[in-house]
Amino acid sequence: MKALYLPTNTNTFIVKKIDNDFVEILIEGEYKVVPKNEIRVHDNETNIVSFDEFNQNLLASLIVKPSSDLLYSSNTNRLTPEPHQYKPLIKFLNSQNNRLLIADEVGLGKTIEAGMIYKEIDKRDDLSISLIVVPSSLTLKWRSEMLLRFDEDFDILKTSDFKAFLNEYEIYSDSKAYRKKMIISYHTLRDDDVIELLLNSTLTIDCLIMDEAHTFRNDATSTFTAAFAITNIAEYVLFLTATPVQNSYNDLFNILTLLDNETFLDFDYFMDLIKPNSIIHKVVAQLKNGTDLEDIKRYISDQDFDYLQLTYPQKDIFESFMAKEKISREERVDYIFKFTDSDNLSYIISRTKKKDAGKFIPREAISNSIEITEIEQNYYNAVVDFVVYLYSLKNPKIPAGFITVMPERMASSCMLASLESFKSMQKTKKFFASEIDDLDNDLSDFVLDKEVVAKLHVLIAKGNLIGETDSKYDAFVGFLDDLKKQKIQKAIVFSFFKKTLSYLEKKLIEKGLKIGKIDGDIEPEERYEIINQFKEGKFDILLSSEVGSEGLDMQFCNVIFNYDLPWNPMRIEQRIGRIDRIGQTAEKLFIFNMVVKGTIEDRIYNRLYDRLGIFEDSIGELEPILGDIQKNFQLQDIVNMSENELNQKLEIEEQSIIRRAKEIKEHSNDLDAMFNDDYNRDQKSLDNDSRKSFISKNCERLFISYLDDKGIQYKRQEDSTYSIKKEDSKKLYDLLTPLKYKGNNATTKIQQKNALRDLLNSSYKFSFDSLPKIKSNLNILTISSPIIKMIASESLSDFRGVSVVSSNLDGSYAVVYKSEFKSFKETSSHRVLVLDENLKTIQDIDYFEFYKEGSSINSAFDTSRLNDAKTVAQKIISENFNASLARERLTSKETLSKKKDALQLHFKKKRDMAKKAGQMASQEDIIRMRQSQIDNINDLEKDRIAQLENKMMVNGSFQILSILKLSD
Repeated sequence: MKALYLPTNTNTFIVKKIDNDFVEILIEGEYKVVPKNEIRVHDNETNIVSFDEFNQNLLASLIVKPSSDLLYSSNTNRLTPEPHQYKPLIKFLNSQNNRLLIADEVGLGKTIEAGMIYKEIDKRDDLSISLIVVPSSLTLKWRSEMLLRFDEDFDILKTSDFKAFLNEYEIYSDSKAYRKKMIISYHTLRDDDVIELLLNSTLTIDCLIMDEAHTFRNDATSTFTAAFAITNIAEYVLFLTATPVQNSYNDLFNILTLLDNETFLDFDYFMDLIKPNSIIHKVVAQLKNGTDLEDIKRYISDQDFDYLQLTYPQKDIFESFMAKEKISREERVDYIFKFTDSDNLSYIISRTKKKDAGKFIPREAISNSIEITEIEQNYYNAVVDFVVYLYSLKNPKIPAGFITVMPERMASSCMLASLESFKSMQKTKKFFASEIDDLDNDLSDFVLDKEVVAKLHVLIAKGNLIGETDSKYDAFVGFLDDLKKQKIQKAIVFSFFKKTLSYLEKKLIEKGLKIGKIDGDIEPEERYEIINQFKEGKFDILLSSEVGSEGLDMQFCNVIFNYDLPWNPMRIEQRIGRIDRIGQTAEKLFIFNMVVKGTIEDRIYNRLYDRLGIFEDSIGELEPILGDIQKNFQLQDIVNMSENELNQKLEIEEQSIIRRAKEIKEHSNDLDAMFNDDYNRDQKSLDNDSRKSFISKNCERLFISYLDDKGIQYKRQEDSTYSIKKEDSKKLYDLLTPLKYKGNNATTKIQQKNALRDLLNSSYKFSFDSLPKIKSNLNILTISSPIIKMIASESLSDFRGVSVVSSNLDGSYAVVYKSEFKSFKETSSHRVLVLDENLKTIQDIDYFEFYKEGSSINSAFDTSRLNDAKTVAQKIISENFNASLARERLTSKETLSKKKDALQLHFKKKRDMAKKAGQMASQEDIIRMRQSQIDNINDLEKDRIAQLENKMMVNGSFQILSILKLSD
């Protein structure tokens, strides 16, 4: 008997009745016993439902069983991504093994791309354990970014904390539900105890993100060993790096080995695999540049395709291209996509270059050394003497970071503000680390010894002589006045020192300017709001500590002041990166560097930065090596250097950086020959307006219908938000609570429990719109919201209803159908076959585009030809489906062939080594041992290939969901 299995909305057959509560069904080739209430027997009556009801039920089915043609994180993030930032997300959703390397150039938002992927898979799968691994200096950046942009609160764990978690998990994982989001450093990951725990752990990390993936490019290091251990126990894996090739192709091979240890087992095979890529990308470049068709064909004819080992799709694409006698603009675009998709690394690497993602904006850097008064210079010299004194003490109680970071840099930043700090130290006999907002150091509060406090008297006395004089501030105000004459109002002023920011805030307000300020004392939520106010023009100057140099977009401003100069050049780039972003519309960016003449910043960093063009140019290629500048210019070594000695050291350092930058640039060119950028494709196809509209409108219908059915009162506000009074909210809680145990896993239940708890507030406020501005206690109900999921599981019903639809489309009937393909990844699509009155095909379109054009109407209509339309549609859809299935199987066969070749070459080399060792042996027991080793290798090879073949099997099905009658 034909029936519908409601949990997955799949057609099935009832094989037999077990008892009054259970039946046996045949579904997807398997016999299963399921509850009778999960089955709906098909009847022959035509069920008339409205188009709105159909879409409400379709949404419920998409919630119960997520589909690959929707984004489940839609409307849940606090950002509007750039088009190129969708590319990694779509690649990841289509990836063979849930693993991807994002290799975008610097400044294109790899962190955002990773956050988008994390949010999407979390909304689909309810992740339990999530881990982000980054260099120590980036832990705060990642926490801030995930919280600010994605409303995801990750904990930063130190080594001891992470070890404690791993130990706890082994003890309690069977009895305790985990919803854990963690950030650790590479220092923690490569700890010997941590590696040992990971290698022996039963832990599964649902989502693993590893930034700066070039960190583990060398397979002979402990970092690589640690990366191997942790990727082995991870389900979803993302690697991020702008420089995956720094020294040789081995770098990239080692990174990819961790992502796909079936294809990337053998380096020689890897080198053969990437040979076609350089030719493919050359052809793509020619197509993009409008090169004449005959010239492109001539180039292709000159290539040695046997050597290049072209695969199935590549051969077909080249053959069809070579057969072309002329090519239209649309065909050029089509072939760009085809060639790009045939790239042998495209399935596991996503790369976007700046030139393809947006325009370059020139930078103008003004770095005049500011002349100060003799009294100011005397004070600064006293501070330097104080630093030299601290070095001479060699007191282990005084942190080295304090000596190198605090006194001299405070004075260079703002003399009068630093004077206040020294007075505070003298009075309290303590240093307060909270005064520093520099992400490159991790100072803690500490008590100052008596002799140190005594030395503060000297420099404080000289500082008191300055009075109100502030040469640096006067120069700064002069720059502001010049900008005002050019009608430039907005500017961002960066300083690592909080007292400098407070000093500037007071002075600028006295000058009559409107000022905003962000620093580490301000919560991320509030920082976000302050940036919005800055954008809306509520103030003209934003004062920011280093917390504003990361994770905040301010491309509506084109002026930056470095009131003090970071000693790490990457901090400069991060500061400039707040405004040098895609979406910046200014013709030029202005960078003002407020450097006091005669200070350490003036003597070293400003000059070296100028000579390397760091202010004027993006330093993408230099990123991996610029961190050495700090190490090579320690304050204690150079404070007493003569100008000649310092110039010699600067010259050596500059040449070293230029030489190493040239090497990295050459590797970057090699990278472009291996990877192709396919940014121009419409990457937003899964997050377009039609899909967003479908989700938000039908979530609203689903939830409001449920409230109406259950008699729960609600009120709609003028701003399209809703509210439920406390007594009705409690009633909704009582109705939904029994459903909370229907979740997919423990994490789902935790999320449902937290969502239900919100219903017990004084009143329940909710909306179905996106998140432009978050209101207090406002719940945004989307396709991934726990409460919507719970209601969807209760509301799902049969699709077989038909309705009449008002539409701008030509045609008489719309046949809605779903196609599914299963191999290494399950994909699905919802489409509409439009037929005319004579049941001839007019078009086959995406369902959500069809939805955008349609609206529900109440009208009687002739249903006599619906079965005829369904019969015709089944034949047409079947033919198209079978062709698609054949293509999927060919692609899978080619992928399987590549993986088998890699495995067989790998095992052949292992066999050859064992045979050679056996031939050299003379003792019988050693010969038998080597033969046993060969037998084990053969068995392992057979097992691995059998696993591969099973995994790569392709199956598919399609299902007609409804027949709709179209009306003008």
